[in-house]
Parts: sequence; structure tokens; C-alpha cells
Amino acid sequence: MSDTGQRTPRALFEVAVTWTVLFLGNLILPLLLAIELVHGRGWLGVVAGCTFCWLSGLCLMIMQTASKRTMLIGASLTGLSQLFPILQVLAGIIALTVWQPTAHMLGIDERLSANFIGPCFVTMSTGGILMTVAIFSGGGMSVMVRAFTYRESPLRRPYRNPFE
Repeated sequence: MSDTGQRTPRALFEVAVTWTVLFLGNLILPLLLAIELVHGRGWLGVVAGCTFCWLSGLCLMIMQTASKRTMLIGASLTGLSQLFPILQVLAGIIALTVWQPTAHMLGIDERLSANFIGPCFVTMSTGGILMTVAIFSGGGMSVMVRAFTYRESPLRRPYRNPFE
């Protein structure tokens, strides 16, 4: 998809490949953390949750031309944050904290190895948190980049004396 909003097959393919690579790069640490918690049938829930997050991000980038650059920048920043994984760990803790009372309320076993629903819920919640952070961080970076590179930026205008 070009910046003019045209949806050519080549542009859609480029967006899909770029998003897939960034998404897989962002899965490294969360999947390493999930190895300790998920067993057996629970991995089907993890795969379903990952698939949902991947498809929702892809659809957002294909449908919203303006959000394509924002998501790509944000996903890159979120992926780089795995060097100091505080963000990923906090997102997982929040998702697990939300899952436990939800499981009790629904009468479902809260262990992530016991069923499909728990790992799927936790994966989608963690992915949703990280994608939200990616959107906001990408949006912030896009604004900063535009402010410093736009031709009419106040930072690039020559000084004009208002009294002349």
C-alpha cells in the first residue's frame, strides 16, 4: 500500500511480509516466557491468540493507510524493547492478573495447561497491550519525525524579525 492510499497487490504483499516479520520478531520473548506456563492443549490457545493478534494488526495496517507507518515504527520499537524486557513482562503480568479472576468468575480452571481458553485469553491480552503500546509509541515517533523533517516545520524556518 503506497502512502497515497492505493491498494495494489504488490503493496499489500509488502505490508503483509513486513508486518509478519515484525510480528514474529516481537514474539521471541513472550513465547520464551510462555514455555514455563503453558503445556499440552494450552499451546493451541497460544497459537489461536497469536493468529488473532497477527490478523488484527494486519487488517489495521491494510484498512487504515495512516496507521501503517505508525504500526511499523511502533512494532519496531516494541521489538527493540525486548533487549530490556520490562514492557513484555509487565504486559504478561497484567494479562495473567486479569485472567485469574475472569476464570474464577466463569468457573473455568485458571491453570494455563488445563484448557484452550486460558492461554488464548492471556495471549490475546498480552498481544493487545503490546500492540496498543506499539501504536502509541509509533504515533509519538511519527509526530517527532515529521516535526524535524517537514519543510514548513517551525524548527526549520529561518528567523524573521516580527518588527520589520
